[in-house]
Amino acid sequence: MRSESAIPATKAGVAKTTVASAQDDAQSEAPLVRPGSITAAVVLTATVAAAMIGYSIFLIIGGLVGQPVLRGRAETVGVIFLLFGLGIAWVCRGLAKLQPWSRTPAMLTHLLLVGSAYRIMQDSQYLEAVLVGLYGIAGLVLLFVPASHKVLSRDVR
Repeated sequence: MRSESAIPATKAGVAKTTVASAQDDAQSEAPLVRPGSITAAVVLTATVAAAMIGYSIFLIIGGLVGQPVLRGRAETVGVIFLLFGLGIAWVCRGLAKLQPWSRTPAMLTHLLLVGSAYRIMQDSQYLEAVLVGLYGIAGLVLLFVPASHKVLSRDVR
C-alpha cells in the first residue's frame, strides 16, 4: 500500500514542478518595462542626433549655395555629420527597445560630449563648456543608474 500512495504523491510533485517551471518561463518571457531613466537617456541622446542631423543639413545646403571654394568641404563634412547623426538615431532606437548593445554607443556619445566640453573650455567659453559637460555627464549617469543597468545588462537577462 505504501507504494501505491507514493506514486500519486510523486505524480503530484511532478505536476507542481511543471506548473512552477511554466510560471518561471512566463515570467522570463514577459516584456521588460522601460524605466524612466532609459526614457530620459533616449531623449538626451536623440537631442544629440537631431542636432547633428540639423547641422549636417545646414552644411550641405550651405555648400550648395555658398562659395565654390568651400563647396566641396562643406558638403563632405555635412555628409559625415549626417551619417553620424543617423547612427546616433539608430542607437536611440536600440535604447528605446531596451537592446543591450545600444548602451555602449550611447555611452561613447555622451563621453564625446564631455571631451568636447573640455575643448570648449580651452576657448574660454566657460558657460557653454559647463552646460555641454553637464549634459554629457547626465547622459552617462542615466545609462548607469541601477534601473537602467538592470534592463540593459546582458548577464542579468
